Amino acid sequence: MLLVRGVTLMELVVVVAIIAVLAIAAYPNYKRLKQESRRSDAQVSVIATQAIVERYLTENNKVNLDNTDMALTQFANYKSSSSTPVISNGGGYIITITPNSTSYTIDATATAAGVRGDCSSSNLGQCADTACRVISIAAGAKQSTNSTGSVANATTTTCW
Repeated sequence: MLLVRGVTLMELVVVVAIIAVLAIAAYPNYKRLKQESRRSDAQVSVIATQAIVERYLTENNKVNLDNTDMALTQFANYKSSSSTPVISNGGGYIITITPNSTSYTIDATATAAGVRGDCSSSNLGQCADTACRVISIAAGAKQSTNSTGSVANATTTTCW
């Protein structure tokens, strides 16, 4: 008598069902971890940009950035009006520098596809991270802004 060995259809269905349940359970964690890794990328980009600005100020014996400095080649793409904005390495945030009379602010603003302001009509990409829509350093202080516009400092935010 010839023995035929194999997998029955029922066994195959059970295995596929188990894999589906595991995938459904793992996907939210995957999404959350991906958002958190993009946040870390934004933090690194903001701190690196701050180092570039501070080095420029030190080398040029200046106290603060002004609009004349923002016209220089090294800072041109950091302006909020730039057509080719600086994007964080992970692609989740756009980095901008805004000088004021006494200091400057470096913002990492969430983006879905590398386009400024696209989170107002989208919840894709990093725009889905409503808790950390903008990660900033303003006058040396770390802060963040959520999707409703509430600002949190470094001690109350989970973004830093």
